[in-house]
Amino acid sequence: MSPNHIIQDVRRHPWTALVLLLIVIHTATAVHASDSDGDGVEDEIDLFPDDPYEWEDFDSDGVGDNMDPDDDNDGVNDTADAYPNNPGESVDNDGDGTGDNADLDDDTCPTSMVCRQGFYPGDGILDSIEEDCNTDPNDPASVPGDSDGDGICDHMDLDHDNDGVNDEEDPFPGDPCAFFDTDEDGAPDFTLMDCDTDLQEDGDDDGDGHPDEVDAFPLDETEHSDLDSDGVGDIADLDDDGDGWTDEMETKCGTYSTNPTSVPPDLDMDSICDELDIDVDGDGFPDDGDEFPLDAAEWSDLDGDGLGDNQDGDDDGDGWPDQTEVECEYKPDDPESTPPDSDGDGICDYLDPSPLDEIQENGLPGIGLFALLSCFLIAAVAVRRGS
Repeated sequence: MSPNHIIQDVRRHPWTALVLLLIVIHTATAVHASDSDGDGVEDEIDLFPDDPYEWEDFDSDGVGDNMDPDDDNDGVNDTADAYPNNPGESVDNDGDGTGDNADLDDDTCPTSMVCRQGFYPGDGILDSIEEDCNTDPNDPASVPGDSDGDGICDHMDLDHDNDGVNDEEDPFPGDPCAFFDTDEDGAPDFTLMDCDTDLQEDGDDDGDGHPDEVDAFPLDETEHSDLDSDGVGDIADLDDDGDGWTDEMETKCGTYSTNPTSVPPDLDMDSICDELDIDVDGDGFPDDGDEFPLDAAEWSDLDGDGLGDNQDGDDDGDGWPDQTEVECEYKPDDPESTPPDSDGDGICDYLDPSPLDEIQENGLPGIGLFALLSCFLIAAVAVRRGS
């Protein structure tokens, strides 16, 4: 519309033109009154109404967003902040549009058009799992290992090869075919049957120099033989041949400690061989004072007749039986102590009811005996008077 046309309209409708003029003037005055700094933001919503360069302060720190290097005050400058107006986010590692703090998998991006290079499709493993498994949740190339495929990452798995033996006790934690190595020489004691492995079984499990097939204790480096098969190795066994005599005693007694038929003689069976026993027959009398050191029933021979006193009926050899001498009240162990036997009938006078019977039977008459006794009596009287 040309200026001439406007003038013609004002002339035709002067009141209408006046009203429009008043509206324009009022509007201009109102606009000028609500935007003091003229920055195009009304004062009522302008946090900085007198500053034409500022009108917002997102983090309410008193510094306008245009001058504030960190609008959301999250510690990351806006130039490096993927979410400058979100204090809860600052990075989107994989470029999937979800900040890393909210993203459960920071290195996985499902949409190739928005993903950062190398993050599509990503590793698909949650950050929490990667952190537990000690891998980098921000690197799609860093993924947890799972040697045995049991669904538990190696870092968290107590049994990497899933052979039933925990790694800390398994000398071959990466090989499910073996888990024992007694001598720690790097060769397993055995491998599981039909199990694929490059390991070679150890021919000497305990490393004692004795092959397992001839070693009675293939898993004990301190033992290799058990002569008497008692379950105790010969080195620890005090009686290698199991004959009831200790090896030490057999050595002292002069027999073989490795031969069960070679045992020391022990007459009194007191477990002290005769070679060392001071009382071989065990009768309580030391051999050096025992007339019969090999006979437990005898130890003395008073009369030296070769017959022990316990068996000898006449210990002192005086011709009188021990029992008779005791009954006659004489000493059975003294050859000088013999009972009188006037009539020589073998019964001592003490026990003989007729001690002179034998003399009468030998022809001594009564008168002769009387005469003999009279002579003795006269002689006794004469001696007495002489004194």
